[in-house]
Amino acid sequence: MGMKSRLKKEAKKRLDNLSKVERLVSGERNPLVGITIAITKPEPRLFRGMGFITERLGKELRLVATARHVLQPLLENSSSCVLRLGINPARPTSMLLVGQPIEDSDPETDIAFFLARDPTNAPTQPFSLKTEDAPSLRDTKGTLYNAQNCWSLLGPPYGAEVSRQSEVSELGRAYCKLSLPHHTHAVPFDDLELQAKLREEDWIECRLLQMISRAAFSGSPVFDDELRLYGMTVRGTEPRSSNYERWGDALVCLPTSQLFAARQRIDSRLQQLLCNL
Repeated sequence: MGMKSRLKKEAKKRLDNLSKVERLVSGERNPLVGITIAITKPEPRLFRGMGFITERLGKELRLVATARHVLQPLLENSSSCVLRLGINPARPTSMLLVGQPIEDSDPETDIAFFLARDPTNAPTQPFSLKTEDAPSLRDTKGTLYNAQNCWSLLGPPYGAEVSRQSEVSELGRAYCKLSLPHHTHAVPFDDLELQAKLREEDWIECRLLQMISRAAFSGSPVFDDELRLYGMTVRGTEPRSSNYERWGDALVCLPTSQLFAARQRIDSRLQQLLCNL
């Protein structure tokens, strides 16, 4: 056997030994998108978040889901912002925003989508949005993953760290609103009366997971070893905060079914954008 054939066989063996998650996030199929927004005036500031590809729409075009508040600086004043969208840890690449972000028509869901072009046309494997949510971890514990944008100003356009978190449990229901970013209600599973009241007041129902979530995790997918999507990170506790004192490490996860519903609501605007290309 020649040297080249032996190296190819060894590389294939190493790949076969990787988990589904490791295979996905280490190469060109990786659907994670690092979103970095630099504000240039009146004073320089840097905002980092995450997004994830949910659909491949023709050659090079990708639909990306993220938390709306990640894009807030761009939505409020695009003229003073520089946007960088990074993908592909194997070959770090900058995606190009196509048109304007498409915000969910429900004003409180903290969901936005945008269309982007991947100049390498990598064989991305999108996270699938479905009507059914992943099973509850109320009575069991599982292993879940999320990701943080760690992009450096001096580094390549993609820098995201995937966190494997084992023994994750579900603490209850979380209710939040985009218009009240610092207010989150944590409600026990069995308090159905309070849950119904909050829904009537247009609070958005989310999953409250015992996971670490810090700055730059917002917009990250939350998924398991089988690449099943649990939802998207929209809030997280920080040490020394009142919520951290009450709950410890906790992540507010907007469930997959909510993302699916938002995708249906933005479809006509997405189709119009595609028609205008």
